Amino acid sequence: ATGQEVRTLREGHWEKVHNVCFTLDRKHFVSGSRDGFAIFWDAATGKKVRTLEVWDESFGDAWSLGISPDGKLLVGGFEDGEVRMWDARTGDMVREFAGHDGAVHNVRFFPDGTRVVS
Repeated sequence: ATGQEVRTLREGHWEKVHNVCFTLDRKHFVSGSRDGFAIFWDAATGKKVRTLEVWDESFGDAWSLGISPDGKLLVGGFEDGEVRMWDARTGDMVREFAGHDGAVHNVRFFPDGTRVVS
């Protein structure tokens, strides 16, 4: 790594991007913003692969995103203290997890994809 900028992605979110996560194969990455969209990008070209509308302003900021090792699930940690999981292809919500007393600043899948830690 040289520390030089490779590419600036200027199209996509209309709010600040708070988080980015890479797929296990590093071919794609996902960006998330308060605008409610998760955008999947091709890491080699910087082109959008798909855009999912996955949350609304009532959730607050999505402080962290994680993608399952198989790329099928997307998980987000939110300002409202909840963790939400979606189908990474369709954007359909799969599950919500409550229990935090404050914002969830970090979420990750276990390497085997069977659990999420927040």
